[in-house]
Amino acid sequence: MKYARSLVSEAIKLVLWLHDQQLELADLRQDLIDEWIAAGLRMRRRVRLFLAWLQRANVTGALEVDWDDRPAARPAIDDEQRFGILRRLLHDQELDLRDRFAGSVLLLHGKPITRIVALRTTDIRTSRSRRGPAGQHITADRLQQRLKRYGIERSREGRHAALLALAARLPAPILAERIGIHQSRAAAWVRMAGSTYADYVALRTHD
Repeated sequence: MKYARSLVSEAIKLVLWLHDQQLELADLRQDLIDEWIAAGLRMRRRVRLFLAWLQRANVTGALEVDWDDRPAARPAIDDEQRFGILRRLLHDQELDLRDRFAGSVLLLHGKPITRIVALRTTDIRTSRSRRGPAGQHITADRLQQRLKRYGIERSREGRHAALLALAARLPAPILAERIGIHQSRAAAWVRMAGSTYADYVALRTHD
């Protein structure tokens, strides 16, 4: 009941915020949603269901709310462990191809498992003109269980390691565009990685 009330509360707050800017629900755009969420607490992400309802009712177009990318209390796995798992996923032909793909996307690009399981064949570009037949849909929980056999005990730690590695090499605007998060959160990851834009420029200069 408390969670349900919070869903209604956050929806009302969004409507009032729009009203203060003399905007209607039909005026909602992705940049407005990103701005509203970035300026508040993580609870604002609970408007996700409200936005889905607005889309179904043809009030707005498709609007997305990213999952919280702020680091958890548990530390990220170290690079040695991450690279060890990646080498196995990339080169061991005996492993299930689905597990190899999902684990690699998680550890290289920092994509959350909930997004990986939602990928469609049309989202993936290959050098071959013909696509393989789509298999049965897998849940995030089931995929997490499958990845445990390769040393990915918790996807969050592996994902955070990937995000830190990317943040150490990319400035916040490019990181935000690359992995689909708000620029303010990307900037936080860059700060955590101890990287600066000047470091990035120097790195590119010496390539």
